[in-house]
Parts: sequence; structure tokens; C-alpha cells
Amino acid sequence: MFRISALIAVLVCGQEAAFAGRSLTPKEVELLVANIPPALEMKRHGGCPTPEYSDWSPGLAMVQLRNSCPRSGSGFIGNYVVDLHSGKIWSDIDRKSEVDSPRLLALRKRLLKAPLNKPGSR
Repeated sequence: MFRISALIAVLVCGQEAAFAGRSLTPKEVELLVANIPPALEMKRHGGCPTPEYSDWSPGLAMVQLRNSCPRSGSGFIGNYVVDLHSGKIWSDIDRKSEVDSPRLLALRKRLLKAPLNKPGSR
């Protein structure tokens, strides 16, 4: 009985370790930024929030958020820095102004617990 319990514990821990510490994919990062409060507000008012992913530095991404159907102007909303391991989002390069909401917290948790479908998938 002890051996079976130990084997189950090893298998469960191994499964959890496979998802622990994974990085977000570019598509997941864009999904997070599409759910920040300014993007949701824009969408409520008929806008078309469109995040554009760029690698920035190890473990971080830069995402430019644009309104792809602006009534006037360039449609530029802002640049956001995203931590690929925690899913945290900042509205400044210095990472002092974190963007967060209960919706983002729940989405981050769900994305970081999910297994990757394909390594390096976009």
C-alpha cells in the first residue's frame, strides 16, 4: 500500500511540476493584454482593441495596444510590458505601474495552469 501511495504522489507531483514555471505563449500574452481594463472599455464603446506582441528581453514581452478601427487618429492606446512567467502587466517600461483587475488575475491563473499544446506555439 505504501508503494502505491508513494507512486501516486510522485506521479501527481511530476504532473504539477510539468506546468509549474511555464512561460506564456505570444498568443496568451496578447489575450491577457486584450483583457486589461482600457481594452475592455474601448470594446464597450465600439472600439477594436488589437494587441501586437514583440519579444523584449528574456522573460519579458512588449505589447502595443491599438484600436484597429479608430474614428480618428492613429489608434495607438499604449505599450505594455508583460512578464512571461507570472503574467503580470505594466503600463510603463520601468515596471512601476502594474495593470491588474480581478478578471486579469483569474485569466492569469487559468493560463499559467494550462498545459502547453505545442512548444513555441503562437
